[in-house]
Amino acid sequence: MTPDHSPNPPLRPPAGEGADGGGHSPLGFVLVCLFVHQASSTLVLPILPSLIAEVTGTGRAEAAGWGGLLLLAYAASQFLFAPLIGALSDRFGRRPVMLLSLAGLAGDHVLMALAPSVGWLLAGRFLAGITGACLATAMACAADVTAPADRTRVFGRLHGVAGFGLMVGPLAGGLLSGVEPRLAFWVAGAAALLATAYGAVALVETLPPEKRRPFDPRRANPVGALRGLSAEEGVGRLLLAMGLNVLAIQAVIATLPYVAIAKYGWGETSVGVALALIGGVAILVQTLAVPRLKAALGDGRCVLASFALYGLSLALLSLAPNGAAFSFALVPYAAACFGAPAMQSLLSGRLPPGRQGQLQGGVAALMSGASMVGPLVMTGLFTAFAAPDAAVAFPGAPLLFGAGLSLAALLVARRALPAIGASTVAPRDASEAA
Repeated sequence: MTPDHSPNPPLRPPAGEGADGGGHSPLGFVLVCLFVHQASSTLVLPILPSLIAEVTGTGRAEAAGWGGLLLLAYAASQFLFAPLIGALSDRFGRRPVMLLSLAGLAGDHVLMALAPSVGWLLAGRFLAGITGACLATAMACAADVTAPADRTRVFGRLHGVAGFGLMVGPLAGGLLSGVEPRLAFWVAGAAALLATAYGAVALVETLPPEKRRPFDPRRANPVGALRGLSAEEGVGRLLLAMGLNVLAIQAVIATLPYVAIAKYGWGETSVGVALALIGGVAILVQTLAVPRLKAALGDGRCVLASFALYGLSLALLSLAPNGAAFSFALVPYAAACFGAPAMQSLLSGRLPPGRQGQLQGGVAALMSGASMVGPLVMTGLFTAFAAPDAAVAFPGAPLLFGAGLSLAALLVARRALPAIGASTVAPRDASEAA
């Protein structure tokens, strides 16, 4: 490997030092970056039905189809660009990638705020997906400065902050839409600019030149990245299980507003509050429960228990007879997120520092691929079972289908974990050539 001798900003402390966010740790900015991106990506959810109806002239029920396409545009751009961004961060470092992404996010919000047609909305969601691919770099940055034994706890904290963004984003979107439908985009754009300025001052580079990898186009695409990752023993099946569960979660992401409106007569504010509830529970679980569950169960059993709880809660959501029961079932659904940091820790521990960008980019591509298929499948199921002339009226059909996918993920993960074993020690640096 040829070291990069170009000028660099100050480097991060050695792995394991400062991982708690003190002094010189870059984790403070990583937390800000995660929050801003997550809040921005979910801010649009309670606004979409009315915004699509405004620019297309259709009713809210018909807007579900366009809503699925907007989610598809976001996922497609992440699918295409996350491995590229991950590879660039392995080559040039994490800092420039993260700062450029945040600046691009601010531009996306301006585009969405001014959008006069659904074509503009599609372009805005595609750009948002490109900037959102930076989240993979943020996770790689955290892995750079965290010892393997501490990664589940640190990833839990990062996911907790992402959950806080999930709570604030929809709540802000629902409340600000009552003042002016597009005000939320201007507020989010300002937040992204402030975060960029903060990162320009506070963020230090976390990947030293001697651990960087030459850029290889074969690894900078979804197929190449995932093929290289799947070569590690047991990892391929674990990635498949993750993809199935992400596909299951799309039932909530893509159809919760439409199911709540059609089945229970909820409005935008109620939908925003419900999504905020998911974020609030996720924060508590990720920050308080993850370290205890890790100690009690280990990473592997945490992943399995999480998939089981997702399956149960999605089934309850699909069958809820009223709005109160639906709200109650959102609590175990939100709590099931405790498996995510354990999964990140298992995968991260299998690869050396110079491949963390490839790993996170590949994982992001996998999740985005599932998110591309999910909205079309889930909104299609909703339309088929919620239409006035539906043979069987069952708006909760996509949620029940999601429950089955989570149970399938559980079965696949059970077969993957014995191959990985209890060890989360990264392979030798020689594997960087893979």
